[in-house]
Amino acid sequence: KAAGGAGEDGGVTGAGADGAAVVQPVVAHELSKELQLYFDRVTAVIRGGGAGEEAPMLRAALASLATDAGLHQLMPYLVQFVQTEVAKSLRELPKLRALTAATLAIVANPNVHVELYLHQFMPSIVTCMVAKRLCASPDENHWALREQAAETMNFVCEKFGREYPTIQPRITRTLSKALLDETKPLSTHYGAIVGLHALGPRVVRMLLVPNIRRYMSRLEPFLEPPTGSGGSADEEKKTHAAKTLKYNEAVKVKDALRRAVGLCLKKLVADPRREAANAREPELRAARLKASRAAGDGGEGGGTEAEDQRASVDAKKSARDLKGKPASEVEGFVVGKAPKGLKVEKAADADDGDGGDGGELIEDPRAIHAELAAAAALLGDDVGPYAPAPAVADTFL
Repeated sequence: KAAGGAGEDGGVTGAGADGAAVVQPVVAHELSKELQLYFDRVTAVIRGGGAGEEAPMLRAALASLATDAGLHQLMPYLVQFVQTEVAKSLRELPKLRALTAATLAIVANPNVHVELYLHQFMPSIVTCMVAKRLCASPDENHWALREQAAETMNFVCEKFGREYPTIQPRITRTLSKALLDETKPLSTHYGAIVGLHALGPRVVRMLLVPNIRRYMSRLEPFLEPPTGSGGSADEEKKTHAAKTLKYNEAVKVKDALRRAVGLCLKKLVADPRREAANAREPELRAARLKASRAAGDGGEGGGTEAEDQRASVDAKKSARDLKGKPASEVEGFVVGKAPKGLKVEKAADADDGDGGDGGELIEDPRAIHAELAAAAALLGDDVGPYAPAPAVADTFL
């Protein structure tokens, strides 16, 4: 016999003193009136989207969700609220923004254990990144919502990635699949790109850069600006409007790719060079000071004069090297002008892989420069303006 089990009415069965089954009703989880009132007020503000006069109330609600320590009992209800509202509000952009902000506030609360609910939060966040349509009109700025969701997703990965190492691989697999699916709309591709971008330069270099050539071959037909005004017939106007919308979406996607490659240029090329320059600056300063003193002493110092001159020459040469080189002079790749665009040819000894999705990440600086230069050339003649720091153009391009 089983010692206990579920009764027909949902209660819990157990053995009584005489061996007969005794059914005990399950006690429902009840919230206090204060928590019920708090939940009703917060969810009502989030449903409103914080538009107009409700904006201060939304900010106060988000601040409360991010700091209050007494939300443990409300967590199941908050998770269900976010899931339900996102699923049925895919055309209400203000509400989706408020829901994404509420998710970030809850996850960022240091007083609440969110780990048990991450698997329920993440689908809603990914939906706000890669859903086909997230607004009532295509003219609305749904791009900002996708970027907001990407930042929320990255925050979750940074905060819980060490304790739960499978979170980020599962997300990157989903985003890569969405990007490479030709049946998905450009809005979904944009969400996948900004999501991979938010996860950092290593993810961009491993999963995005190797696929840029193949993806750009599909994107380029949509980058041709539509000509004419659409004519007078309604059908022609609709066709022209659809082409214009597709063109604007393609430009947005290409800009997202440029920003992602700009991040790689900054983090993997410009920042290491800047750090190396800062590390060598005391040595170079000492060499310059020593050379100036030797010149001021009128040749005193005997046998050390030649060493001082060499040190001065080395210091000047190092300073020139730190200014960077044109892309065509960087060792490891060749950039040439093709009749219909830029053509990049990697040197034979710099090609260490087939450029697919898998494989080991090569940390050779020469290979990194060649790989990123190829991606930059495919996206245009200059990605400097799209990089987070203007120094990228000076140090590399």
